[in-house]
Amino acid sequence: MDSHASFVCDSCGEELVIRIDPAEGGEQEYVEDCPVC
Repeated sequence: MDSHASFVCDSCGEELVIRIDPAEGGEQEYVEDCPVC
């Protein structure tokens, strides 16, 4: 499993890459403000 994931900010459309922990399983939740907005 890759240790990075990407998502698009709903507000500004910027693609953001974040680190994920493969040991936490295939479904993880990420909650943080967009650094671009």
